[in-house]
Amino acid sequence: MLFRSKKERKKRPNSSWKTRFDTLLFYLNDERTQKVFGLFLLFSSLFLTISFTSNLFTWQEDQNIPGAENFWQLISNGQIQASNWMGKIGAATAMQFQFQWFGFSSFAFPFLLFIFAVKIIWDKTLLPIGRTLRITFFSVVWLSTFTGFIFSGKSDWLILAGQYGFQMSDSLKNLTGFAGTAALLLFSFVGFLAAAFNIPLGPKSSQNESLNNEDQ
Repeated sequence: MLFRSKKERKKRPNSSWKTRFDTLLFYLNDERTQKVFGLFLLFSSLFLTISFTSNLFTWQEDQNIPGAENFWQLISNGQIQASNWMGKIGAATAMQFQFQWFGFSSFAFPFLLFIFAVKIIWDKTLLPIGRTLRITFFSVVWLSTFTGFIFSGKSDWLILAGQYGFQMSDSLKNLTGFAGTAALLLFSFVGFLAAAFNIPLGPKSSQNESLNNEDQ
């Protein structure tokens, strides 16, 4: 039929998009697709762990590679050799995570990927996913900031705090001063422990003890 009505022309694109969307959902829900994705996460976790560990020993050589001013130049230049155990991609990735971002606490990312990979591949829950995400997120931000506060002004220790940790620490010190930043870090840490693990902050009152004795 050469000429179609307006209703028919409108229905066709909608049905086409719906078919594509249903196909995508079917593909994503397929067990084989999920296992492949889980294996990818497991490989990424192993890759990041080895890259980060190697960077603790080889960062001085890789940081001073001549002619590698950015990631793409490092990858595309065949004459450049990296000392990282995972090659140039491992060196570039470790530099980004540990120097530009969160320092030593970047090890939390391969840890999370491993937890997700085990859940997807073997359907094993090593740790509660939601709670682990919250604890890990706080730990990465707090530990990076705390390390930047401890090693403030020491650029040689950038691998421990990352650029984010030093910048966040400097911003807090500009706002609240040295003592205020220390108090804020201590308060946030204690508050997090109390909220996440329900840690008691003091002894129970005598009134509560008497009520417990009466209940017994």
